[in-house]
Amino acid sequence: MDIKTQFSFLKLFNTIKGVAKPAKSGEFDEHWLNDPKVRKTKERYDRFFAWCDANGIEHPKIKYPVLFGTGDNRYPGCMALEDIGRNEVFIKVPSRLIVSTQAAMLCEPLQQMFYDHPQTFGKHVSLGEDNVLDAYILYQMALGERSIHYEMFRTWPEEPDILMNWDDEDLEFLQDPTLAEDAEKGQDEFFTQWEHLYSVLRNYKDLYREQDITMNKFKYVYIVTTNRAFSSNWPGVSLMVPYADFLNHENVDTCFDCVDEAGKSLGIKEEEKKSEAEREEDRKSSQSKRDFLNTMNMDLLELETKLRGKMEEQGHQTQTVQEKQDQAVSLKLMQMSMSSQNDVREEETKVEEQRKKETETGEAGYYSSGLESDNDLDLLVE
Repeated sequence: MDIKTQFSFLKLFNTIKGVAKPAKSGEFDEHWLNDPKVRKTKERYDRFFAWCDANGIEHPKIKYPVLFGTGDNRYPGCMALEDIGRNEVFIKVPSRLIVSTQAAMLCEPLQQMFYDHPQTFGKHVSLGEDNVLDAYILYQMALGERSIHYEMFRTWPEEPDILMNWDDEDLEFLQDPTLAEDAEKGQDEFFTQWEHLYSVLRNYKDLYREQDITMNKFKYVYIVTTNRAFSSNWPGVSLMVPYADFLNHENVDTCFDCVDEAGKSLGIKEEEKKSEAEREEDRKSSQSKRDFLNTMNMDLLELETKLRGKMEEQGHQTQTVQEKQDQAVSLKLMQMSMSSQNDVREEETKVEEQRKKETETGEAGYYSSGLESDNDLDLLVE
């Protein structure tokens, strides 16, 4: 007989990579760039890190690239050189180095093109801001070493991948029709965006040579920005952040902020900020409402099941056998989901109580880096 099993590729690869777990001795190599076989890669990163130091990028407690894993499962990632505290800044990047839609709109050679084609670059247009960012990156990449972002571009992967690139056989391996549908939609979106953008860029021969705006060039930029771009608390701004984007393509949360010279967030007004107690109260109130609705849905389903059962005892047929089975499965899943949510909430409460205890007692693990903010992008530990 067939036995239905639940399997998650995400959990599998997170386990293989050891996401959220300290790497053991022998499972990482922080000196792999010293291997003569990767001499060109080392030269590329040496130039990039020299550029970072010269331009004020700070990352005092982390190192990249470190090779993690063993055998055929090795991959580059960031390694913490010492403990990083909660809400401690561990990467700072000056705003002038960030690739963004704001930087694009301030790029004088491109401004007239953006203004002349609101149907392609306007905020009111679907993918308009994506087109702004992609057009800016294509322009800067065409500048080569004259671009301020040149060293950042050289560290980007040579062959980035995305779901829409997968063939049908690979998609079937995932056993998820939703992902297969997403891949197809992704291809449609890609070609639509490419046609609209190319129809504009090809008319500006003083800005773009034909070889700078081929479909393959655009596809490269499209995939890299899809995989690595940050959203932003700057209104209408997407970001590609040097060094920080090494961390922004894994299945873990990252917390970042854009701040002014005084260290104040550019996206949240001070008077709108709430205290920790107020935020916690809002969270509990929202959770209480969700719990009420979930419990009510489950109670109604249980009530419906009982009523149907009594009607059938009296000779009234209200459901087919399949409908009964489906309803029973739905009820069971609902009960399991509620139980799982309660377990997670209990665990979160324990963690939060422990965090408060450590904060009050001053135990190691919760401290500030002391790094000042100056209109830069700070990446924080969440």
